[in-house]
Amino acid sequence: MGTVHARSLDPLPMHGPELGVHADDMEAPETEHGPKQEVLENKDVVVQRVHIDGLGRTKEDFLTCEIAEVFRAGNLIDVMRRSHDARQKLLRLGIFRKVEVVIDTSRGEHALPNGLDVTFEVTELRRVTGSYNTMVGNNEGSMVRFEPQIWTCHCGISVSIMILLLRTGEGPDPHVLSLQVLGLKLPNVFGRAEKLTFQFSYGTKETSYGLSFFKPQPGRFERNVSVSLYKVTGQFPWSSLRETDRGVSAELSFPVWTTRHTVKWEGVWRELGCLARTASFAVRQESGHSLKSSLSHAMVVDTRNSSILPRRGGLLKIHQELAGYTGGDASFLKEDFELQLNKTLFWDSVLSASLWGGLLLPIGDKPTNIADRDEELLLLLL
Repeated sequence: MGTVHARSLDPLPMHGPELGVHADDMEAPETEHGPKQEVLENKDVVVQRVHIDGLGRTKEDFLTCEIAEVFRAGNLIDVMRRSHDARQKLLRLGIFRKVEVVIDTSRGEHALPNGLDVTFEVTELRRVTGSYNTMVGNNEGSMVRFEPQIWTCHCGISVSIMILLLRTGEGPDPHVLSLQVLGLKLPNVFGRAEKLTFQFSYGTKETSYGLSFFKPQPGRFERNVSVSLYKVTGQFPWSSLRETDRGVSAELSFPVWTTRHTVKWEGVWRELGCLARTASFAVRQESGHSLKSSLSHAMVVDTRNSSILPRRGGLLKIHQELAGYTGGDASFLKEDFELQLNKTLFWDSVLSASLWGGLLLPIGDKPTNIADRDEELLLLLL
């Protein structure tokens, strides 16, 4: 539940084996009948004031919606529960490093006998945070599909038991590639949980950067708007393909009942080229520049206990993308889905079943571009 302090609520019961003292060996303290004892007996209380201590650049009016439910509490247990919920909401904003709750009896000229004051002691994050990572592997890019076709349909199914394997080598691998990643984050830029993020990565065969701005709706963090500007360069030796994407996107995320929806517009300037003279004719034919402007919608239902290593629950993703009606020279309709189920078995093993599929249909007489074709089937075959 986090750290919750209660002040001016003595005397408190102190007995039981967990305290290391037998109850018969202790003298019972003299209880004082009054407003304090009534609070302990879970009588009706009134939350008169809610304070937030430790604010620097955060605007107080932005946090009003997050703590408003505390005023509706009717007894001490309800006050603690609603204060815990408000604490979780404050931490979810991503602008505080630590949040503690202090519950005290009201004091002052207008204090009621059953009045309470709730104080949230917060510690804001630094104005700028950064990270630097080095990743080593044998592949920096993503698979792309390069067979020419008028329409694409892919479908896959897999059933697996998750087992972690550790593989050690006997010497240095000349094919190992390194990737240096530098990230900067500016949380709470304007005082209302906005976030500005910059990431730059430089690798042996790939260089990319991205700049994004995130803005949530006050009182409803699940509803948010984000804008991104990025450049991604990748090389794919297995298909003798080099791709450079420069794009901008804007998306709106919001919940509907138990589902989460995302509406997105994306404009991408793509440059395709050949890495070697042995490149296939399909890659050579579609080399050059292209511009894609698309609208997409995604719906997600996620009941998994963890998105990284789920042990139970399920996931359903449905994604639609339409390109060609908002500009650009790419015109297609894409539909894909993903279904995942997880079940805990014996001996800490997990059974995971996945099903995914999709359809890519060009609009007009022009065939789809290499960069637009889905890659899941190629990944499955490899």
